Amino acid sequence: MYHLTHVLVDVRSTSAVPHGLCGRPLRWAGAALFATLLAAGCGSSSEQGDGDTSPPAETPTPPAESPTPAPSPTPVPDESLEIIGTYTDDWGSTHDITGETWTMTMGSDVSLFHITQWSNDDDFLVAQNDSSNAWNPDLWSRFDWTWVDSSLYFCQIAYAAEGEDAALVETSADRADLEAGCGGFGWSRLNPDYGTARVLCAPSSQGSSDPYADCVENYSPGGFMEEMYGFDRFPDVVLGPPEGGGLEEGGTDVLSLGCGGSIVLFFDDPIVVDGPGPDLVVFENPFQTGDTTFAEPGRVSVSEDGETWVTFPCSLDGNATWPPDGCAGVNPVIAGSSDDIDPLDMQSAGGDSFDLADVGVLRARYVRIVDASIAYYGSDTWCLGSTGGFDLDAVALLNTE
Repeated sequence: MYHLTHVLVDVRSTSAVPHGLCGRPLRWAGAALFATLLAAGCGSSSEQGDGDTSPPAETPTPPAESPTPAPSPTPVPDESLEIIGTYTDDWGSTHDITGETWTMTMGSDVSLFHITQWSNDDDFLVAQNDSSNAWNPDLWSRFDWTWVDSSLYFCQIAYAAEGEDAALVETSADRADLEAGCGGFGWSRLNPDYGTARVLCAPSSQGSSDPYADCVENYSPGGFMEEMYGFDRFPDVVLGPPEGGGLEEGGTDVLSLGCGGSIVLFFDDPIVVDGPGPDLVVFENPFQTGDTTFAEPGRVSVSEDGETWVTFPCSLDGNATWPPDGCAGVNPVIAGSSDDIDPLDMQSAGGDSFDLADVGVLRARYVRIVDASIAYYGSDTWCLGSTGGFDLDAVALLNTE
């Protein structure tokens, strides 16, 4: 069991799209229409339709254009920056963009940038790095952004310019090359914050003493929270044992994370410790179709205090190379309440196991899962809509104390 010492649920309706995104309504309308055609990874549930399991489409690429120096705009005081909002990128970092600052947060690391000018026509802004930043304090940065259908991408093309003018005339990132057009690196996708459910979970003297999660500390989906598949059964849908659908039909007792969405689970009593063999197992709902397996992988991280995280290596190349080693959401789930299979029997239950020794961790009380569908497929085809992305069934602990 657990104590609920604080509860905060922030559900944002479709009318609360981050400011600036509404300036491109056709792109969002197109995404919404496309999403209705998808049923990604939730089996044959009548609520979701049959879905199309054909190979995913490649990421749309804007028309080719040569990188050119950005112009020197003078910001219009009453014109708002079009990308104002809160986002999560595909690596789990959060980005809070206002008309004055851009704040990046990754774990305990926070970087602040003070915006001085921008151009909504040429899609870039210039900002000074805060003096307290760990990297390049007081120097200057330039951020370029671009749109591919409904998706927003950014590139910090300059990050250590000596002055505002130097950042301004930095050669633009190549918008025709999302894979390597950001100074030789890939552009980063920004997923809007669609709402977050937070509960401050705390240990109790009367723990449940079962090997399953006791509390959901944070759920930040990549779609509007109240519309995500499984949210009507939240949080119970991800607490307790798995309800697998078998080899050829993904289970439907799941909670969808959406593109880049994440969830943090808390374990009261017992907690996971490093022991012989695998220490915990994550159950999703991949399923076999012909000679392939349909999967929406996720990255798994663990923490003892909920502040310092260690992430298991997860092999993703953007080409759907199978299998995505080290990720969750790879092996179908067999165990369920309708059979006699022990969910902790790794030989027969299914799911994806993880060994704390692989990342040098002795014990953990928190498990975090972040959808990695875009990093796996190279596009957002299989994580759009209310059923898209990683679909969490359950997490179970194998070695405990």
